[in-house]
Amino acid sequence: MKSVPQVVDAHAKDISPLASGEREQIWAAVQEILTSSSFSSSSQNQSLLRYVVEHSIAGDEALLRERVIGKEVFHRPADYEPGEDPVVRIRVADLRKRLAIYYQANPSASPRISIPVGGYRAAFEFLASPKQEEASAARATEVAPSGLPPELQVAVPTVQVVQDHPRRNRRVILTAGIVLAVVLAALGIRFYSARPHGAVQQFWSPLLTTNSPVLLSVGSNAVYRLSEGFSDNYVKEHHLEASGMEFFPTLDPHQTVDSIGLHSAPDSFVALGDVAAVAEITRTLTGFNKPQQIRFSNDISFAEVRSNPTVSIGGFNNQMTREFTKKLRFTLTSRNRIDDHLNPGQSWLLNASSDSHDTEDYALVTRLLSGNATGPFLSLAGMGQYGTLAATDFACDEESIKKLDRLAPNWQHKNLQAVLRIKVVDYKAVSTELVSVHTW
Repeated sequence: MKSVPQVVDAHAKDISPLASGEREQIWAAVQEILTSSSFSSSSQNQSLLRYVVEHSIAGDEALLRERVIGKEVFHRPADYEPGEDPVVRIRVADLRKRLAIYYQANPSASPRISIPVGGYRAAFEFLASPKQEEASAARATEVAPSGLPPELQVAVPTVQVVQDHPRRNRRVILTAGIVLAVVLAALGIRFYSARPHGAVQQFWSPLLTTNSPVLLSVGSNAVYRLSEGFSDNYVKEHHLEASGMEFFPTLDPHQTVDSIGLHSAPDSFVALGDVAAVAEITRTLTGFNKPQQIRFSNDISFAEVRSNPTVSIGGFNNQMTREFTKKLRFTLTSRNRIDDHLNPGQSWLLNASSDSHDTEDYALVTRLLSGNATGPFLSLAGMGQYGTLAATDFACDEESIKKLDRLAPNWQHKNLQAVLRIKVVDYKAVSTELVSVHTW
């Protein structure tokens, strides 16, 4: 199926206007998405998707800024600080994940709506219908030289060309054929194009060769919540309206809460960076037509890991990562260190800032081929959420994967571990350095 991107760059200022018929198709697609199981239970995601689509179609760049979205969609005050209240980033990351899940279940849905990382403007991608593809193939076949015997005639492929001149309408033009294909056909040589096997596909290939879906093991942060009894008493004493468990009680400076007033909340809270990592992995696997299941690490048995390709997302907050990397060369140690067991004097220590505003992170990427303990296994583990997300971006980026060749030639068919150093600025990973690689 050929895809026809109507928006080439979701953040460019000069983007081709949409025709009225295309706008209608987009809103019809939005309605289908909002009634799907991934969205029907989340009013905030519904409101966010409508808002982003509406102002993306209109080209309202000023209304697609983080602070404005926080005010208009999530009713934050006009002077709120996004750095202290990252509600927009959290919800948009969740929105990306839900869209990826929706399109995994509805691969032929068109137009496709996405929100490219790095901004809040939506991109729309129209997919050609089967009838259009058949007609395109028929037109291409007619171009083949008629003087050749049938076995040597070649259908000239259809090529998509995207014009990117900053002052011209960016439309996709379907060409009638390629002169080179005609020449090759005349020589009696079959012309065909195969899907390129890039570095990213080579990196993920061990997890793609089995028929089983990929298990995505997500780590859960250690969180305690106020007990229902404490919350109910507080609501009664302060005459609060219905607020469920989602509110912050005001405690006196010296007030204490007994242990019976708290309870642990395992498998409940996931860091923003881990959520964004799940969305990126889902997008990558969907591009390879590989199904996946998203589960908390505590919900996956070791028997399942032995028989299914598995991606473990998160470091110290994911017991699966800790278990399957503890005997390897590089391991996460203490609360902020990666140790090199082949070089006892070598370690990478994270010096976290005193105000919890991280300025760097380290991550450990581990890829294991099938063995006695696991099936194909990939761990993307940061010391913090920024490291986990940066490790995921590294594993899903063509140029990043190619850097492995410099430190570990012939890594493609081996187990490997890689240590990454990440620079963090304003709560975002801005650069990732590959500092050490080990293969075996």
